[in-house]
Amino acid sequence: MAQRFPLQPADANRLVGTAPVAVPAGVKGAVQITTPDGATAQARF
Repeated sequence: MAQRFPLQPADANRLVGTAPVAVPAGVKGAVQITTPDGATAQARF
């Protein structure tokens, strides 16, 4: 089941966010970042 939650800058090199449910160990994920001008970048891990 996919979960989405926002990330916010914590400092110059780190984003933080709180998942609405517990994230199990070993889960795979993806991140999509949208810049203020609407451009996006994606990463999978």
